[in-house]
Amino acid sequence: ITIDILGNDDYLDNLDPTNEGTTSISQTGGTATGVVSFDPDTGELTYTPTAAEAGSSVTIIYEVCNDESGTPVCTTATVTIAINTSDINIENDIIDSSINQDTFIITNIENFPNNTVQIFNRWGVRVFETNGYNNSNNAFRGFSNGRVTIQENELLPVGVYFYIINYTVNGEARVVDGYLYVNR
Repeated sequence: ITIDILGNDDYLDNLDPTNEGTTSISQTGGTATGVVSFDPDTGELTYTPTAAEAGSSVTIIYEVCNDESGTPVCTTATVTIAINTSDINIENDIIDSSINQDTFIITNIENFPNNTVQIFNRWGVRVFETNGYNNSNNAFRGFSNGRVTIQENELLPVGVYFYIINYTVNGEARVVDGYLYVNR
């Protein structure tokens, strides 16, 4: 996230030819735990959030100082940033009770309830399919949910499987696919 924080300020950025003094910008507080950086040459604040901040709002309190008069003149301001979860992430590509309680975890999938998850065995037979995947009560745990060659609730054999995840972000259809290993 990049914001021009001097765009509405009396202080000019250091690249402005009419700026008589030097402008400095520093963080003085706030709730943000990610990486905050300021560029006094352009007046931009850049913020890289942590994964734990996804779906929340954070604040950054900063101080802008200019020394045009010989004595630094400073002011403080606060920026509030909403951290959106803009995509999904495959947390694990192995199903194993000692690692993830036999659950295929798709991070942020709950933010995209209009989703479909399909899992196929190595012969291309669909062994699992669901709409509205949610990592808790509607998740893949290494069991078939009833297809032609494998009975419902049957434990799938150890091996490599292929997944396809369809979901939408702001009306745009997206697809994520890859391989998943089921271990016992």
